[in-house]
This record gives sequence, structure tokens and C-alpha cells, in this order.
Amino acid sequence: MINPDELRICAKRGHDAPGRGIDGWAQCKWCGMWLRGVYTTEEREDEPPKAELSVLEQMRRLKVPE
Repeated sequence: MINPDELRICAKRGHDAPGRGIDGWAQCKWCGMWLRGVYTTEEREDEPPKAELSVLEQMRRLKVPE
């Protein structure tokens, strides 16, 4: 049996929603809540702080020893 309080937390956090990185609505398989991620794109001309770089960008910048 699933605790109703845990289901509320699940719904707020979007647990187990299939395709969370994809545009459109997805349903959580545990609580049935419909979810969608809304993202913004920001631009800047200068170099962003290293802590704000994506993991993929950080890995791309690593130099492989020869």
C-alpha cells in the first residue's frame, strides 16, 4: 500500500515520469500526476562560471593526455 503523503511528494517532484526531458506532458507511473518540464534558454557573450557549465561541456573541455 502506498502512503498518500508520499504520493503528494511524488506528484510535486515528478518521480518516474517517462520522457521528462522531452517536450510535452508525461504521466507519473506511481501517482498518475501529469507533468511537463518548462525550460528557458539564456544567452551570454562572456564565459559562464565553470560551476554553471553542463557536465557534458566540462567533459568536452577535458584534455586527454597524449
